[in-house]
Amino acid sequence: MFWLPQYLIDVRGFDLRAIALFAWLPWVFADLGALSGGSLSSALVRRGQSINSARKWVIWLGAVLVAMAVVPAFYVESSMVALALICFGLFAIQVKGSVFFTLPTDLFPADRVATVWGVFGAVGSLGGSLLGYWPAS
Repeated sequence: MFWLPQYLIDVRGFDLRAIALFAWLPWVFADLGALSGGSLSSALVRRGQSINSARKWVIWLGAVLVAMAVVPAFYVESSMVALALICFGLFAIQVKGSVFFTLPTDLFPADRVATVWGVFGAVGSLGGSLLGYWPAS
């Protein structure tokens, strides 16, 4: 998300005023997506679905919605339509992301969750570090 304001300036022609007026919206939509994904998953469990099934439905829903938003955002002419699609895409990413955060507690015993989260964090950081050294072609 750190790149979004620069993208809106360089690619979509936003000026500083437009950034101030609109660039905060994707973060709000991401927050709403996180709340919606967690709520939907919990609602599915309360309605009798297994935790496994409920989590998978929400993850797949988020993934499909991301694809529906992100690909067209690149191709549309209108900057405001692109921004709306980016907002929707970030909403969808967080719908599924909210469920990813619960998976270690669903899959591992309580006394192992902190270790699993530590390993996930370390692997993610290592991957990000290695990607930063990947040679540009």
